[in-house]
Amino acid sequence: MEILFAVLALLAGGLLTVQVGANTQLSKGAGCPFAATTLQLGVGALTLISLAAVIGTLGAVSLLPEATWWHAIGGLASAFYVCSTIVLFARLGAIVSVGLFISGQMLASLALDGFGFLGVGRAPIGLSGALGALAVVVLAAVGVLGELRGAV
Repeated sequence: MEILFAVLALLAGGLLTVQVGANTQLSKGAGCPFAATTLQLGVGALTLISLAAVIGTLGAVSLLPEATWWHAIGGLASAFYVCSTIVLFARLGAIVSVGLFISGQMLASLALDGFGFLGVGRAPIGLSGALGALAVVVLAAVGVLGELRGAV
C-alpha cells in the first residue's frame, strides 16, 4: 500500500507542474494572473462541489462555522500558490520555480514535523530527513545561481 501512496504523491507532484503550465497559458488568455487564478480555483471548487454531492458529503460544508479561523489558511495558501506560479514560471522557468517551491515545501515540512504545527503529529527530524531537505534546498539554490549567471 505504501508504494501506491508514493506513486500518488509523484503523480500529484507532476500534476502541479502541469497545472502551472496550463495556468500560465490561461493567464495569457485572461490577460491577468489574478483572473486566471480565479478561473482555475473556480473550476476546482465546482469539481469538488460536484464530487462531494455525488458521494454524499456536501453536507459537511455546514460545519464550516465551527472551524477555527486559521483552518482556512489552506484556501489562502492555494490562491497565493496558484497566482505566484503563474507569475514566477514565466520569469524563472519551470525548473527553478519548481525547485524553489519544493524547497519551501521541505522547509515548511521540517517545521511542521519538528514542532507539530497545525495539528501535524510531532516527529523528530532525523539525519536522513535533514540531509534530504538540505539537498533539495542546495539544488534549488544552484538552479537559481545558474539562472542569475545566465541573466548577467
